[in-house]
Amino acid sequence: MLTDRLTRWLRAGYYIAGYGRKFPFRARVERIVREWESRAGQGDAPKAQAAWDGQYARGEWDYLAGVAEISHYAVIVGYGTYLKPGGSVLDVGCGEGVLQERYLPHGYSNYVGVDISAVAVEKLKDREDERTAFVQGDAESTVPEGKFDVIVFNESLYYFEDPLAVMTRYAEVLAPDGIFLVSMFQGSRRARSVLEHVLRHHTVLDETLTTQGTRSWRCAVVRPKGA
Repeated sequence: MLTDRLTRWLRAGYYIAGYGRKFPFRARVERIVREWESRAGQGDAPKAQAAWDGQYARGEWDYLAGVAEISHYAVIVGYGTYLKPGGSVLDVGCGEGVLQERYLPHGYSNYVGVDISAVAVEKLKDREDERTAFVQGDAESTVPEGKFDVIVFNESLYYFEDPLAVMTRYAEVLAPDGIFLVSMFQGSRRARSVLEHVLRHHTVLDETLTTQGTRSWRCAVVRPKGA
């Protein structure tokens, strides 16, 4: 069994050079990395619904609604409302609805938020109306019905076991000429690797790097290749 220090080095090398690529013993390396991430409780790795429910119940994500996070939300809303004004929006990993709250003043025809946390979604029930709905479900396998002009993965894609497979699945509900908006926190090694993997497999329309204080986010506008 590898020591904790060696596993950290292996994880770093995997995300720097190996993520999304074929290499010898790939399955074994990925298993070691995922097992270590689970034991260590890494904040940028997949976790179970119970962990999310506990974090939302304790208010650990309340800071997302504060001014320190406003810049990357503004970029997402700016792209969505400029490229698809008044369009339909699917927010994958909506949490407690911070993005929907920012989006609402600009208008939309339909807004659906999906999140694995029952605690987070329950808090949003009073916001639902004929144009707005929030659904509890594992977005790794749950895809709402309908077609959406904008599908947003706001700091959520790196929490999936297979991010690219998730995007491929959600492409089935992307409207013709629709767009994905993928935002990733740049302080996460896994997030940076996942985003680079996404960019290699999609047509990139535009991207923006936003820095606020000591934190940075990279937001990309992409479409499935050939769409």
